[in-house]
Amino acid sequence: MKLMKVVKILSLTCIIILLPACGKSGSKASLSTEVQVAASNPATTNIQSLDVYGDVKVNKSEEIIIDFPAKVKDIYIEDGALVQKGDKLLTLDFEDYKLQIKTKENEILMDEIQLKGLEANSNPQMLEANRIKEELNIKQGYVSTGEDPDIKPLQNSLALIEQSILMAKNQYVANKQLFETDLLSQEELSQSEQNFKNKEKEKADTLTAIEKIKTNRNLEISTLSAQLKGTQVQSNNTDQQKISSIEVLKVKIDTSKLVLTSMRNKLNKPYIKGNDLIAPADNLILYDINCMKGTEISSAYGSLLKAMYQDTLYVTADIPEESLTSVNVGDLATITLADNAAKEITGKVSSVSTRAIEKDGDTIIEAIIAIEKGKELLKPGLTADIKLFTN
Repeated sequence: MKLMKVVKILSLTCIIILLPACGKSGSKASLSTEVQVAASNPATTNIQSLDVYGDVKVNKSEEIIIDFPAKVKDIYIEDGALVQKGDKLLTLDFEDYKLQIKTKENEILMDEIQLKGLEANSNPQMLEANRIKEELNIKQGYVSTGEDPDIKPLQNSLALIEQSILMAKNQYVANKQLFETDLLSQEELSQSEQNFKNKEKEKADTLTAIEKIKTNRNLEISTLSAQLKGTQVQSNNTDQQKISSIEVLKVKIDTSKLVLTSMRNKLNKPYIKGNDLIAPADNLILYDINCMKGTEISSAYGSLLKAMYQDTLYVTADIPEESLTSVNVGDLATITLADNAAKEITGKVSSVSTRAIEKDGDTIIEAIIAIEKGKELLKPGLTADIKLFTN
């Protein structure tokens, strides 16, 4: 076996020595690459190469979006720039939006002050009506959702009780068989039977307790409803108007708080830092810059720019349908760019599509090449010459 490896390596060395005699420099470079690949895999025989074309693509990209009113104050990048995490991209002027947030905060504050005043000036009947109404809503919620805090622990314990009943029953049945064969005393059998009955009674008592709580809860709801109606009758029309004003104000405050949270969340993005837009990650390639200094941005503006993650670059290889069976996952590949033919990029076939497509009038199968060396030389959108080494 070792002798065979030596023979192969010597043969490859002879080929390398004889290469200068060849008149075509292109053939020399191609063959040299094949020899290097073969030399790295001395156990592989019948290595063949397949020349195809491909494209440089990226697996992950991101849109930089501002969905609130702003104006581009300064721009520091150009299309195709490579940036690192934290690099400044743009400076925005959104003081008007900050003012909108502050105005909404003050609006909520004023409404809360007004609410406290209305509640403080309420007569005892109105305050009692509000208290009853809140308690009634809570207990009606217990019934409608089935999440009664008094019932929940009992429901949880039922599962454990069911398990203990099953264990007690199995023990009783086993003891009964032992008793019938005179291997267990009557007293021990009676104890296991009583234990089984006690567990069943515990289950029945728990179910009864649950039903009792449900009945009492419905009775409480009926009582509270009657109390609320009686208390409301005692209040005059002015008090009823005040109650309505309080309820309306509470709804308004809750709605305003939701709007305020949404407004604040629009500023809570990984690429917004103060008044600047920054790169949210390392090795981002910027493209489709859709703004310039002075651009007015609205909530419906769309993306200001897009970013591709350079670390996720890969190459697609267009495999002719007649060569499909010769290409396999794991095959080595060298990629050569038109603008940098002196440097080869290496990788391996990571997947082969199961679907054929039409491209430039030909039927091809797309293979994905994961880059192992030379990724920094790639640029998204470039075309590449690819040599696949297949068995």
